Amino acid sequence: MTIVERNLFPRTVPSYIFDFKQKMDSHRLCVKEPLVNIKSLIAMTRPGNSLMAAIGIAIGVLFSSAPNPVLLICLIVAGMAALSFGNVINDIFDIETDRMAHPDRALVTGEISVVQAIWFSIILAVVSVIAGTVVSPIHGVATLIPIILLGLYAWKLKGTPLIGNILVSLLVAYTLIFGALSGQPLLVILPAVLAFVTNLIREIVKDLADETGDRAAGITTTASLDKNLVNRLISVLILISILTAPLPLLFPQFRLIYPVVIVMVVFPLQIRGFVLHRNGNRTGHASNLKLQLLAGLLAIAAEGVRYILG
Repeated sequence: MTIVERNLFPRTVPSYIFDFKQKMDSHRLCVKEPLVNIKSLIAMTRPGNSLMAAIGIAIGVLFSSAPNPVLLICLIVAGMAALSFGNVINDIFDIETDRMAHPDRALVTGEISVVQAIWFSIILAVVSVIAGTVVSPIHGVATLIPIILLGLYAWKLKGTPLIGNILVSLLVAYTLIFGALSGQPLLVILPAVLAFVTNLIREIVKDLADETGDRAAGITTTASLDKNLVNRLISVLILISILTAPLPLLFPQFRLIYPVVIVMVVFPLQIRGFVLHRNGNRTGHASNLKLQLLAGLLAIAAEGVRYILG
């Protein structure tokens, strides 16, 4: 192509197109980012934990007197919103601790402001109570219980050795009973006990993993107790979880799928967890316990489906 041709080529494109492009580029620079980072808000609710709560509630609903889609959806929304409230309010109170232990969290990085987080937690609490009340006034009151306790936990009880761990674990077990309130809650008592023990171990292990950040923020947790005592307690709880895992087999509703999952999945995870505990791998142990809890809940849920169909 000659010099003349190169000079002529741009003239074939109308100049107003270039002017338009420049204006659009300038406009893009002026557009502000959204006032609220939705992705960060969702991350604050800990979707993985909310999923575990949903599974627990669904299990309870499966053993209710008359399970139906409306009941299931309302109770799952109520439970997930309550737990999400607890996670958000916990992050608000834990900003200083998280600067060391979890520097990537939204409130620490500034992606979400404290005011935004407070409003978000209020919305979650209101949604939770409304969803529970739609089912019945009793469920509405039952929804208030975890909201109040989670608020107390974030405010005061988290800094109380063992008490905070026990409270959180009781609330995990409570999801199963909450789902079965309108039916046969006694059927889920033993699975709820197993969920309580497994989550109690996890909460204590998480305290040990977060010890540095908690100490820097002046928060007293179970990790502040004598380490030999805490390690012995974890070992005893692991033994209890292994010995009590077969107990649901006392009910005929749990004698088909549950024993297979216990032998093939839960027992190996429990043994692996004990090894991780002995090796001092706190992070790995906490993750292993989460898988263990999930496997047990899914096994109970499968039996619940079989219970309805049968």
